[in-house]
Amino acid sequence: MDLEGKTVLITGASRGLGRALAERLATEPVRVLCGVRDPQAFAPLAGEHRVVALDLGSRESIDAGVAGPGEDAARIDVLVNNAGQFVGGLLENQSLDDVYDDEVLHTGGGSRIVELLGQAPSKVMDAVAKRAINR
Repeated sequence: MDLEGKTVLITGASRGLGRALAERLATEPVRVLCGVRDPQAFAPLAGEHRVVALDLGSRESIDAGVAGPGEDAARIDVLVNNAGQFVGGLLENQSLDDVYDDEVLHTGGGSRIVELLGQAPSKVMDAVAKRAINR
């Protein structure tokens, strides 16, 4: 996929898959927006990027986070909806609250971002690989 000149918002960019993708894209000619819950705790990347305070568990944080980048937000071409938590093991062994919180982050947060953008980005990816690995 050619992303040259595109703006990419990556949720959950503090660590794991989100961090790895942000690090890689920051070395390319791409505008990288790193969505993180705690910008002060975010370790800067080697390449070009912008940190966006974004907690997908909070509608207010999503609204402020999408508005915060200004012109960059209006040009988001790719949303990598990666933020979330890992609820491991069999579903029947999980608490309903944990499963609910996980789904709110994975579906509700990303849906709200798309809603605020006014139209779906050209590519919307949901990085679910970490949820698929049952350790």
